[in-house]
Amino acid sequence: MKRLRVQVGSMTVADTTRALVLYESDHLPVYYFPIEDVREEFLLPSKTTTEDPYKGVATHYSLNTGITLVEDGAWRYLDPVKGCPPISGYMSFVWSKMGHWFEEDEEIFVHARDPFRRVDCLPSSRRVQVILDGEQVADSRRGVFLFETGHPVRHYLPISDTRLDMFAPSRY
Repeated sequence: MKRLRVQVGSMTVADTTRALVLYESDHLPVYYFPIEDVREEFLLPSKTTTEDPYKGVATHYSLNTGITLVEDGAWRYLDPVKGCPPISGYMSFVWSKMGHWFEEDEEIFVHARDPFRRVDCLPSSRRVQVILDGEQVADSRRGVFLFETGHPVRHYLPISDTRLDMFAPSRY
């Protein structure tokens, strides 16, 4: 799964590799972050609630980083209606009220990307290690991750982060 981050100003308010993407008819896809991956110290309960016939009552939250206050910038469904995807332990954010959104290390704009309609190659600072028979073949924080729906993530690493002495010529 992609690493997703949300920032208010320069403060990261959510950071996860376990997000859900919720699709609804006539709506853009929406990321939901596990509440454990949200910086709860920035959340302020709001008096605002909204109701959705397919998800239930949403409880809204403002975000206060100590520098920036965002009114009603997040919401969650504490008790979703029957038939709703399992989002009770998750929180979402109002896209336009957040300062920055990132997939891996690339900033994204306007809305969540639809993984069913694209293939993404994203630079990432996440550490990738390749170990074969107890020997480290590669160690990098400068990889490019290829995300393709239905396939495992593929990692492309700079040659300078690999031990070329461990490679042998291939006939392919």
